[in-house]
Amino acid sequence: MSGSVAATSLTVSRTYAADAERVFAAWTTVEALTKWFGPKQIIVPRATIDLRVGGAYEIVMQSEHGESYIHRGHYREIDPPRRLVFTWLLENQDCEGSDGVTAETVVSIDFEATPAGTKVTLQHDGLPSEPSCTAHTHGWTDSLECLMRHLSN
Repeated sequence: MSGSVAATSLTVSRTYAADAERVFAAWTTVEALTKWFGPKQIIVPRATIDLRVGGAYEIVMQSEHGESYIHRGHYREIDPPRRLVFTWLLENQDCEGSDGVTAETVVSIDFEATPAGTKVTLQHDGLPSEPSCTAHTHGWTDSLECLMRHLSN
């Protein structure tokens, strides 16, 4: 990580009225991921997933103004349908608190079967600053809401 700011973490969770296999697949298949991933008003025109430990992923998000944001990393842990861990590379994104910073952060997602469906708990560790943590909290919260809409279709 470059820069001199302290790392920070966030956790968000949501429960979905869908089984864990379906929710896990929404995170791990290109067909599903491109339909829901990202904050509101964002589309995903392209994604690649090499779903194996050490395999790479890349997600191209595009704003309503045509600006592209590329997120990439590697899978560290894959335990269907219970857990998914991957790196999340920040590369001078214009996300508040991430300007001028390059950092490899880690996202861990736990999928827990519940009587209501599946509880997803997402933890994002190693963010470079409090503003970056706040911005990513908003982004992940929006993404999980978009996933809820996708799973209800």
